[in-house]
Amino acid sequence: MRASPSPATTDALLAPLDPATAVEGQVRRGMMLMGVSLLLLFIGNTLARELSARLPVGEVVFFRFAGAFVVTMSLWIGVGAPALSARRLPLHALRALLVVGATFALYASTRHLPFADLIAIAYSAPLFVVLLAWPVIGERVGRRRAIISAVGFFGVLLVAFPGQFKIWSLGALAMAVLNSGATLCTRSLARSEDATTIAFCFAAFGMLFSMPVILIDWIAPDPFEFALLAVLGIVSGLSIHVHALAFRLAPASVLAPVDYVGVLLSVGIGFVLWSETPSAFMLVGGAVIVATGILLFRDPR
Repeated sequence: MRASPSPATTDALLAPLDPATAVEGQVRRGMMLMGVSLLLLFIGNTLARELSARLPVGEVVFFRFAGAFVVTMSLWIGVGAPALSARRLPLHALRALLVVGATFALYASTRHLPFADLIAIAYSAPLFVVLLAWPVIGERVGRRRAIISAVGFFGVLLVAFPGQFKIWSLGALAMAVLNSGATLCTRSLARSEDATTIAFCFAAFGMLFSMPVILIDWIAPDPFEFALLAVLGIVSGLSIHVHALAFRLAPASVLAPVDYVGVLLSVGIGFVLWSETPSAFMLVGGAVIVATGILLFRDPR
């Protein structure tokens, strides 16, 4: 589903492959696809940050989902346009609404927070999945996973509130919580809906829910900005499908460390593009988030 703007490694919780039965060649291809997916995601997030400083956030969000819809439709038709059978449309709509809200929070916060801090907080979504799994969909959480998650939240607090209260950190945390809710919706949908239906409904509802905002706040993009918006939508849509392919080939426990390289990559991007130097709080907190996130995928108990 890599529908969320934040890292969608949370989706690996859906139906991870068994590492013992994974084929070595497939695992290598899966890791390569995960790297491509990560690159596409960061291209999209970087473009979104630049565009959000020039255009209304709602406009950027709409083009992100419109582009993803075009990519999804193209791939759907390319495989023979299989029949869609959506039995739970309200849950599909809720999932898309949560991701639209998360995308708004991400794009609004990215103008006020260091890039590396924002991405590190985004990677805390799996921790919220563990926290919400039992009250939302009735999944039991083992003691070890609960302890790992508690340690992970300490890392989140270090990044979000480094010795001071940062109001926009609340927006980044809201993004992580909304993404985790969308992941739980996907887990529930996967019990009765096929992957094609889930992807199509997400793209369609996402574009529908983000469309009204551009009627309220619209600035006509110039040709260069329009080109960037188009690229944002395309890479966002492609990252969803490449990410899904990766998890069909390799188990989550193998792919999670590859995905979490994104935290380190965000430090480099922030430094090169915006001259942002990571704080000690971000480095320590980010390391804790990465370590606990990987442990959650490696330990299912």
